Amino acid sequence: MKPMLSAKPPSRKERVTFRLMILLGLISMFFFWERMLDEGTQSHSLLYGLLMVALGFSCLKILHEWYHYFSITVPKAPASTQVYTVDIFTTFCAGEPYEMIVETLTAIQDISYPHTTYLCDEADDPYLKKVCHQLGVHHITRTEKNDAKAGNINNALKQSSGDLCVILDPDHVPFSHFLDPIVPHFNDPQIGYVQIVQAYKNHDDSLIAKGAAQQTYQFYGPMMMTMNRYGTVPAIGANCTFRRSALESIGGHAAGLAEDMHTSMQLHAKGWKSVYVPAVLARGLVPSTLSAYYKQQLKWSRGVFELLVSTYPRLFKQFTWQQKLHYGVIPLHYASGFVYLINFAIPILALLFGLSPVHIDFAHFGLIALPFISAVILIRHFAQWWVMEDQERGFHVVGGLLMIGTWWVFIVGFVYTIIRKKVPYIPTPKDNREADNWRLNIPNLVVIGLSMVACTYGLYRDWNPYNLIMANFAGLNACILGFTILASREQQFGRVVNHFPWLAELTSSLKTLKINFWLVRRRIYTAVRSTASLLTISLLSWITYISYLGENENWLPSPTNQFRLDPVLSQKLRTISRLFDQEQSTQPVPFTIAPLSITWGNISKSVVPFASLDSIYQLGSIPMITWTPIVNKSDVANPQRATAIVESVLRGDYDADLRRFSQQIIALKRPICLSLVPDIDMNTASFEAKTFRDYWQYVHDYFTRQGVYNAIWVWDLGKANRLNTYFPGKSYVDWISVTNFSAGLSSKLPYRPIDQHPLFRSRIPIVFISSGTISSANNRSEGSVTALTASKSNYPAMNSYLIVHQPGPHKSEAPKSAEIPKLMLLAQPYTDSTSVKPKNFVGSPIGVSYKKGQNWTKSLQAFTQKELMADFEAMKQVGLNTIRRYGPTIYDYNILKAAQSSGLKIQYSYWIPELVNFRQDQARLTTLSQQILSSVNDLKEKETIVSWHLGNAILQKLSQQYAKPELLYQQDAYLSWLRKLVIAIKQIDPARPVTVDVEVNETLAQTIEILHRVIPEIDSYGLLVEGQMTVDQRRIIRQTRLPYFFSSISVSSYAEFRSLKTPVFFPTGRMSNWLTKLVLTALGIIGAGISFPFCSCVSSEREYPYSIHSPR
Repeated sequence: MKPMLSAKPPSRKERVTFRLMILLGLISMFFFWERMLDEGTQSHSLLYGLLMVALGFSCLKILHEWYHYFSITVPKAPASTQVYTVDIFTTFCAGEPYEMIVETLTAIQDISYPHTTYLCDEADDPYLKKVCHQLGVHHITRTEKNDAKAGNINNALKQSSGDLCVILDPDHVPFSHFLDPIVPHFNDPQIGYVQIVQAYKNHDDSLIAKGAAQQTYQFYGPMMMTMNRYGTVPAIGANCTFRRSALESIGGHAAGLAEDMHTSMQLHAKGWKSVYVPAVLARGLVPSTLSAYYKQQLKWSRGVFELLVSTYPRLFKQFTWQQKLHYGVIPLHYASGFVYLINFAIPILALLFGLSPVHIDFAHFGLIALPFISAVILIRHFAQWWVMEDQERGFHVVGGLLMIGTWWVFIVGFVYTIIRKKVPYIPTPKDNREADNWRLNIPNLVVIGLSMVACTYGLYRDWNPYNLIMANFAGLNACILGFTILASREQQFGRVVNHFPWLAELTSSLKTLKINFWLVRRRIYTAVRSTASLLTISLLSWITYISYLGENENWLPSPTNQFRLDPVLSQKLRTISRLFDQEQSTQPVPFTIAPLSITWGNISKSVVPFASLDSIYQLGSIPMITWTPIVNKSDVANPQRATAIVESVLRGDYDADLRRFSQQIIALKRPICLSLVPDIDMNTASFEAKTFRDYWQYVHDYFTRQGVYNAIWVWDLGKANRLNTYFPGKSYVDWISVTNFSAGLSSKLPYRPIDQHPLFRSRIPIVFISSGTISSANNRSEGSVTALTASKSNYPAMNSYLIVHQPGPHKSEAPKSAEIPKLMLLAQPYTDSTSVKPKNFVGSPIGVSYKKGQNWTKSLQAFTQKELMADFEAMKQVGLNTIRRYGPTIYDYNILKAAQSSGLKIQYSYWIPELVNFRQDQARLTTLSQQILSSVNDLKEKETIVSWHLGNAILQKLSQQYAKPELLYQQDAYLSWLRKLVIAIKQIDPARPVTVDVEVNETLAQTIEILHRVIPEIDSYGLLVEGQMTVDQRRIIRQTRLPYFFSSISVSSYAEFRSLKTPVFFPTGRMSNWLTKLVLTALGIIGAGISFPFCSCVSSEREYPYSIHSPR
């Protein structure tokens, strides 16, 4: 006797868990539909409507499935208190295999429970008469062959008398204990029939057989178990045991193509109850060829739709509400054929006509759809605890693909119902033979062909991400239908395999791999089922977070605006925050500064102590020249002498000395701190505040004009009341120093006015300089860290902190690695290479930075070729001849094609991200360079491209992230990377200019000087003018001698440069269409009566480009 496979009822914990998962699934479905039904989501009304129908139907099927998971019930087997007479009927039709029916009859006779067996032979076959005689089976036939299978069964009912009647299909072989778990349920006189599992023994015969079997696993498992609770268990035609009196009450077995469902409806309408016993007590055959499967599905589709339109309305009032829902919804399973057709049609129509069903942010849609899809998968996997066998667990991909490939059969069944066309009742073929079935594949081949044509045409006409998504859907549909076609040719492929030994060996290896993969999948499925509830809760938390974030985009705290004072050497420079992090470590070593005092007398003698400075650098320290406005030490007590020196400096008397000194500073090629007035409280006693500021600014500006790049200008704070009057300005100071801080910062009082000052909330680092050294952990803990901890809590508004220590008398040899490194490119002098003649633009570009579709994943609307061409034509009408486009992007194909067609030129641009550590992120920089160079190589033959542009003023923006001295090393590393990139671009395409962005501010002249000195291959500089141009910006621009163009400037600010025919790119999105049009018309750039639609193409003024390169 084979062991009986049966399902166990869920425990209370499992039931609660399952219901919680379903509840969470409903919540995820709600969020999904909330987004899909949003007013702004709809695009093309027809496609949107079709999409909503398809999604709505799919969600109804999911709800139907979850409804049948909510109350999984396994009926308790009653005690066997009554003996029933049992008749077992099986049928035979001409053409069915003899060996199949003989096997079934033999197995029936082996059933242990007393019974009588009847073969209902429609063919009156002599051979089977003999077999029946040998086995002791009653052989009956009929002459009036009406009502197909139902009529055959009813004929047998008339010739039998058993209390119970078992209907077995001829391919279902029962086990010997078949009746034992069934019969006791009839002790309840209200039970009209008992249904058991339909299990199959040939599911591995072919892909068709596997797919057909997989479609039944969930239904015969947890779904039918739940029907026990709802009173909706249907008769499935095979393996069903009826009470004779129940059948007689409805006039015998009901007729029709779906005679089993019809019989269920009649019995339930009469008030009979049904029971589902989840036990495998017999195994049958599932269709293993496409023709057999299609015949079965057509018969069921036509039969079920017939019941929906004829029997269901007539019996509706006699059903319970659960039965009304059940019998009204079950037939709609076959309406999925229309939904699959819609799914095929949407991408085809979208590609052929350039339409989009929805306006949606695909990234946000993915965040909302992913939890819903995951919930569906997790709930289904959790339900698989209650399938019959382990092999029935999994994703059932083959079954799903096969069902989609049956779409047209379902539709034919519906159409036949509408036109009242009869379908003959033909038993599902049970053999494994199939003639040529190409005609059955014609509908799928037509859809595949249309999908491929739509993909080719749609992408050729308009290559955009929305069309690519639709093309992926169309391609996926083609692959699904292609699978059905390939599965239908499995037998033919088998013959080919047998003909080629190498192919047979490959197939054998694949089968072995498949077996191993099956074992791995089993473990994965078990893990998923075991953690399904936890995963579902996590998903709900995720969608709740995403939804809340979407509605409250500003709920997160604003990021702090702090500098990164990254170390020049890992053990020598430390931010205060890093020192706090290491407070428990053994010995953090802050870097030191070494003060060297000079006077203006030393300057006159051009005395720079190079030997001393080199030794300081070798020890890992940075020298700080404290520069007192006296001639010699005897002048310290003479404030008037200091005032005279300051006035002499302002008159230019010391210019020659300053020139020599500045060149010596440059020659150091390392950072050096300069403090013009080391003790402001003492040395400014006789200075007017304006005189002091002018003095500081004069020296600073002179050094800047001489190209001093490595100076760190340190302004000593002194008393707080001098902060407003003596401070020379943020652009003239790199550090603000606080000396001997350990005695004061532990208290709020000494520096409380400073804490409230805007400078302490600016980007200027506050540098605390202590005298003496930290020579032991004890001194450290008692000294600097205590004071710094206090300062951090007492002065939270300070943005940046840096601790430096002046060296004491103890000296030690520092390791070689501690030496402060030299700057390479910033220190590079002019060479002959700087005489490279820059290439000018062809013509005089007047254009816009065209950003439509730049960040397409965040765009709600499809950016089509039609819209693109309309924009380009509008640009031509207003007199623009060039666009700037950041790339590479998915729209490059469209942009280049449209530009060539319309006659516009393109400045092809690449965005350089500023949030990069140019000293450490070598892998990222290498990837960025490779992407840019690969793009240049791919596009160099495009005639519409007039130049290559590198966007973002990195050299200047680094000062917003780093303070000196790290800033100097970051700029040096950036220049090194940029020079290699520009030279490589020139090698790939020597004909086109290469341009770089720079910001128009007080550092413009020095920035361009450095770039031209280090990278003379740069042909022109793109000036970025933020907002309305100021008087100072005009002056700075007019003093620029190297080739430049306006990379970003407002239309009104460009007015006075119009006569110079300076090339310009206007930023789109910064002003309204009417204002842009008004100003351009006034300037004579465009004519009146011209529309300007492309100005509103983006909402952000920042040019965020593509891929990984955009700062986020």
